[in-house]
Amino acid sequence: MPYKKCEACGELNGVRAKACKKCSAVLTKKEKSAKIASSMHIEKNATGTWVYDHKKGMPDIEYPEPIGTTTLSNSEIKENIEYHGLGYCIFYYISSKKIQDAELAEKWKKAKEAILAVQDYLYGDV
Repeated sequence: MPYKKCEACGELNGVRAKACKKCSAVLTKKEKSAKIASSMHIEKNATGTWVYDHKKGMPDIEYPEPIGTTTLSNSEIKENIEYHGLGYCIFYYISSKKIQDAELAEKWKKAKEAILAVQDYLYGDV
């Protein structure tokens, strides 16, 4: 059974006790923030900002910035794929119109069509 130890007399009290049953000293709460902070895994993401994983293992959701009016080089596309994933980039994030390389832009269109075909095949008209 969990307990709190009285700092004044050493008596063991229940975790919900606010005062010691032996000497009536006020029992202090344990600090949770230090334990949580020490269990966080901190790293830099691709944009250079700091993110952390929660103790349950789920990272914070960071939505990507809009691409804007510029076109992307192959190296910029590779960086986006490494960070966001290929399927997300093809289907939601990078339009084939934003790709500088004409051959890659054509493959990008075909890949999007292939993803739609797979979804259609597996799920039908949703």
